[in-house]
Amino acid sequence: MWRPSWSPRRRGIAPGQTIHAALRQKIQDHWHTYWRNPGSSGEATKIEWDPAPAGWGVGEFVWPTPKRLPVGPLVNYGYEGEVLLPFTVTAPANARPGETVTLSGTAYFLVCEEICIPEKGEVRLALPVTAQPAAPDGRWGPAIGKALAAAPKPAGLSAAFEKRDPKLSLAIAGPALKGADFADAYFFPFDAGVLDHAAPQGIERGPEGLTLTIAPGDEFQVSPGPQALDGVLALADGRAFEVSAAVGPAPAGTSGLGPPPVKAAPPAGAVGLGLPVAILFAFLGGLILNLMPCVFPILAMKAASLARHAHEAPAARWQGLAFGAGVVASFLVLAAALIALQAAGSAVGWGFQLQSPQVVAGLALLMLAVALNLSGVFEVGTSLQGAGTGLASRGGLGGAFFTGVLAVVVAAPLHGPFMAPALGWALIQPPVAALAVFLALGVGFALPFVVVAFAPALLARLPKPGPWMDAFKKMLAFPMYGAAAWLVWVLAQQVDAAGLARILAAAVVFAAALWAAGLWQRSRAAARTSPSPVAPPRRS
Repeated sequence: MWRPSWSPRRRGIAPGQTIHAALRQKIQDHWHTYWRNPGSSGEATKIEWDPAPAGWGVGEFVWPTPKRLPVGPLVNYGYEGEVLLPFTVTAPANARPGETVTLSGTAYFLVCEEICIPEKGEVRLALPVTAQPAAPDGRWGPAIGKALAAAPKPAGLSAAFEKRDPKLSLAIAGPALKGADFADAYFFPFDAGVLDHAAPQGIERGPEGLTLTIAPGDEFQVSPGPQALDGVLALADGRAFEVSAAVGPAPAGTSGLGPPPVKAAPPAGAVGLGLPVAILFAFLGGLILNLMPCVFPILAMKAASLARHAHEAPAARWQGLAFGAGVVASFLVLAAALIALQAAGSAVGWGFQLQSPQVVAGLALLMLAVALNLSGVFEVGTSLQGAGTGLASRGGLGGAFFTGVLAVVVAAPLHGPFMAPALGWALIQPPVAALAVFLALGVGFALPFVVVAFAPALLARLPKPGPWMDAFKKMLAFPMYGAAAWLVWVLAQQVDAAGLARILAAAVVFAAALWAAGLWQRSRAAARTSPSPVAPPRRS
C-alpha cells in the first residue's frame, strides 16, 4: 500500500547544526494516509524513535497541507500519491567529525481504501558528521526544500471566532489575504473534536480577509467550549497559513465590504441522505456485498450446506433462517461496538476489526481450520457447519448461525456500491438511526440465501445428496485456503518479520493438532462400527 524511506536534505551534519530529513510515503493509487488530524476517522502517521545518542535531537513532522478525502458523508484529511513529511535532526556541539551516527525508529500509519490496514516500517538514517556544514543532497535536497516551502506557516494573520448557534463564525484577516481568491478556502483544524468535518464551510469575503461559517464539533457541546481554535487555512491557489484564533469579535475587514457571500460546495458524497434513503442504500449495498470476492468462500460453504438439505424443505428453511439470524446479529453487534467506541472518543471506522493484528491472526487460523475440515482432515459434528455433536443433533442450526457470523466478519471491511454513503451517514447519526441502517445492511446481505431456502422450486433443481457432495465439499476447501492466505498477507502489512514467522509457526502447529484430532475421531468411529466379538457357545 505504501513505500516508506528516509531522505536527508544534506549529505551530512556538522556539530551543532540542524538539518531536515523526511519520511517519504509512496502510496498506491486509490489508497491514502492521514494528516495530523485525520478528520472524521483514521489515524495520523507517527514515529517512535529508538533512544538517540546523547545530545542528538529529532523534531516533529512539518505537516504538508492535507487534502479532503470524502468517504460517503464523512470527510477525512490526508494524502494520496507521494508525500514527504519533513522533520529536523540536530547534532550536539561536541559531535566528532568523521563519525557516522545512525538514528533508527519505527513509523506507524494507517493506510485506507475500502479497508484500513495499520502498517509500520522499521527505518534507519545514517548521518556522517562533517567539520563544516555539508553540501545539500543532490537527489532529495530540492524535494525536501520544496516541501518545506509549501508547508503552512504563520503569516501574521489576525483571527477570532464566536459561537453563533448553531454555527461558529471564524474570521481571519491580514495582508497575506488581501486580494486572495477565497472561492475554495477551507479551514483544517488541528483538533479533531472542534468541528464537524463533513459539514460545508460557508465563506463571506471581505476586503482584507474572510469569515467562515462552520458547524461546531462535539467539544462545543460542553460548556464553556474551546477558547482557542488552531489550524490551517488553505486557499485555492495552493497557499496555506497557520491560524490561531481566540474567542472574540471579528477583526476589521473580514466581511461585508467585498462581493456577495460565497457558499462552499459540500464535499463529494456529503449529502443528507435521510433515514429512508440510507436504509434503502444499506439494503442494496448488503445485496451487492454477496458478490464480493472475499465473501465467496464463506457463501460457498453455506451453499454446500443448503444443498445437503435441498430435498428436506423444513430443514432447509431452518438453515436459511439460522444463517440470516447470524448475519443480522453480527452486523448489529459490530455496529453497536463501533458506536460505543466512537462515543468513547476513538477514531475508528467500519471494518475496524481487521485493524487489529490479533483479530486478523485469529481469523487466519479459523479459516485454516474450516479449510482443513472441508478437506476431511477432521470433522466437526456431522454437517458442514456443525459445531459439535450437540449442534449436529439440532440439524446444524448453530453451525448455520456461525457461518453467518463468519461471513459478516469477513465482509464488514468491504465497501460496495450504495454501502459507503449509507454507512457514512449512519455513523454520524443517533444510535437508533445508525442501528436501523446496519439492520437493513444485514437483511440485504442475508436475504438471497433465506429466499433460496424458502423457494421449493429452486431447491428442487439441486441434485439429490450423494457421493458428489463429498467431492464438492473438498473443492470448497481451496477458496478457504485462499482466504487464510489473504488474511496472512493482511497481517504481514501490520507486523514485522518475527510476527509473520509466529503466525506461520502457529498455523503449522494448529494444523498438526487438527490432523491428530482427525486421527482420533476416525479411530473412535472405527471402534464403534467394528463388530463385537461373539463368545463361543458354552458346553453343557
